Amino acid sequence: MMNDPMSKKDRFQIPWTRAKNSTIFLGNGKEYIDFTSGVILANVGHGHTNIIKRIQARLYDPLLHCYKYPFPDKTLLSEKLLALTNRSFAELCYCVSGTEAIETALRICNRVNPNKTIISFTDGFHGKSLGAGTISDAFRHQLPEWAQHANWVKIVSFPSDGMISQRVLEFLEKEKGNVSGIVIECIQGSSLKKIDVAFLKKAAQICTRNDIVLIIDEIQTGFYRLGLPFAYMEYDIQPNMICIGKGLTSSLPLAAVLFDSTTAPFYKADIDCSTHAANPLSVAAALACVEIYGAKKFQNHLSSVQVEYTAQMKSLGDLLLPAIVHCYYGTLFGGLIFPKSMASVADDFVSRCMDRGLFIARPVGKWKNIVKFVPPLSIERQELTKGFSIAREAARASGILTEKSQKFAKS
Repeated sequence: MMNDPMSKKDRFQIPWTRAKNSTIFLGNGKEYIDFTSGVILANVGHGHTNIIKRIQARLYDPLLHCYKYPFPDKTLLSEKLLALTNRSFAELCYCVSGTEAIETALRICNRVNPNKTIISFTDGFHGKSLGAGTISDAFRHQLPEWAQHANWVKIVSFPSDGMISQRVLEFLEKEKGNVSGIVIECIQGSSLKKIDVAFLKKAAQICTRNDIVLIIDEIQTGFYRLGLPFAYMEYDIQPNMICIGKGLTSSLPLAAVLFDSTTAPFYKADIDCSTHAANPLSVAAALACVEIYGAKKFQNHLSSVQVEYTAQMKSLGDLLLPAIVHCYYGTLFGGLIFPKSMASVADDFVSRCMDRGLFIARPVGKWKNIVKFVPPLSIERQELTKGFSIAREAARASGILTEKSQKFAKS
C-alpha cells in the first residue's frame, strides 16, 4: 500500500520551491533526496554558495548580454575549459543547451565532409531538436515519420561487446568513403551501456585514416561524472569534437562544442552563434563551477563518495531479482535495467521511492525500463546511504527483491 494517494502523474508535477545540494524542497511541504541531479546537471549540487555569489556579482555589473562578442569572463572560461582537456582541443564555441551543441557539431561535420552519412547508435540519445533527435535512436520514434527515415543518418548497433564491435568495425571499413562523422556516447544515458574499449580505439583510428569526424557526446558524462574530467579520456583517444553542457554550470543554461585543429577552421561565428550563447550570467556560473571542480576539497569528497556509491549499488543489486541488471561506472553514474516486460514495475518502483522521500526520474530509454541513480557529486555520504536505504524499501514494496532477500528484510 502506497503512503501517498496521489497518482503517479501528480507526483512529478508538484512544483519545486527550492533545492540545496542534494535536497529538493517541493510545494507539498516534503523534502526529497535527489538522485537525479536535475537530469545530471547539478554535479556540484543545487544552489552552491560559490555559484550564487558569482552570479550575484555579475548582477552588479551592467553586462547581462554580449551575443557572440568576447568579454573577460568568457575568455577566462574558454581558457579553463581548454586547459581541462590538457589543451588537446584548439578552440570552442558556446551554445545554450546540449541539444544545440549537437546541432552545431552536426553542421560543422557536414562542412568538413559535405553530403555524407552520419553514423549514430541504437539506444543513443543526443537531444530533442530535429537534427539531434533524428540521430537519437531512443527518441527518434517520437519524431515525424519523415524524420525517422532520414537518409543522412545510419543508426547501427551500439558496440558494447566484442562481437557487436567487430560487426560495426567491418561496416565502418566498408562504408568509410560515405561517412562524414560518427556521434557516440562513451556510456549511453538512455541504456546505461558502456562502449567497448577496443572498439572506440579502432574506430578512432579508422576516423583518422579516412578524415571521418569523431564526435563524442559528453553532455551527461562530462565534468567528473565518471571520475575523469571527460569520459573519452579513459580510452586514450583524441576526438575531433566533444559536446559538453549540463555539469558545465550546475545551474544556468550553457553548453559548448570543443574543436580540434582540423575542425576548428569550419566553425563560423556569424553563422553558428545563437542569441543567448555564453550569456554573462551563465558564464559566471560556469566559472564558479569549474573552479569548484578543481578544488582539492571537491576532489577528496569525490573519492570518498565514489566508494560509498559503489558499495551501495552493489548491495542493492545483490538483493534484486536476477532479471534486473544493476550497473555503475566511474563516480556516480549508474542504475537499474529492468526487462522490457517489467517496464510497469520499474515505474512502480520509482513511484514508491518518491513516496518515501527519494526523488528519482521516471524510467528512461526506448522501452521506459531504465531507472537511473545519478545523485549530485557533492552529496554527503549519509544522504547517499539514506537514499539507498529508501530504494531498498521501495524495491521490497514493489516485489522485486529475491525470495532470500525478502526473508532477510522481514527478519
